[in-house]
Amino acid sequence: MFKTFVKTQINNKLKSIKIDKAKEFLSLSSFLKKYGIRHRLTYPYMHEQNDSIERNHQHILDTGLVLLAHASLP
Repeated sequence: MFKTFVKTQINNKLKSIKIDKAKEFLSLSSFLKKYGIRHRLTYPYMHEQNDSIERNHQHILDTGLVLLAHASLP
């Protein structure tokens, strides 16, 4: 869904994604490889990297909520 969102809303191709090594993201590797999306991993115990990712994630969520509210959707 995120890949489609990027394509339709931003009109841009998703080129890379940076995530941590959490188990819930391990299944994404084959999907990312299938679509030619670069899979970047954060370094363990490098909070500086994780903080920026968390801020970006929060910004994406906030933007989505604003778009939903503006469209009068639940």
